[in-house]
Amino acid sequence: MKQYDKSVNDLNIFLKQNPKSYLAYYYRSLNYEKLYYYQTALIDVYKALYIKPGFRPTIILRNKLNHTIGYNEIDIFFNVVLNFQKLGTAILMN
Repeated sequence: MKQYDKSVNDLNIFLKQNPKSYLAYYYRSLNYEKLYYYQTALIDVYKALYIKPGFRPTIILRNKLNHTIGYNEIDIFFNVVLNFQKLGTAILMN
């Protein structure tokens, strides 16, 4: 688990300098998933998809996390609608 924590910390530093790196958000989400931080991983997945829509590995991970968390279609819709503006604003401000 320590290697995942270290990777998250390294990616946090990288993202401060490169806030529009969809790959960094994707890789950080993979590390959060390994740490069982599924909600946090899902937030990074949506950030990556906001920056690079259609990036297939991120779509696959999003579907896996949604299944793991147990979201159904309605939960997913409301989660996206409620957080989309917040995510977009945070990314654009960086």
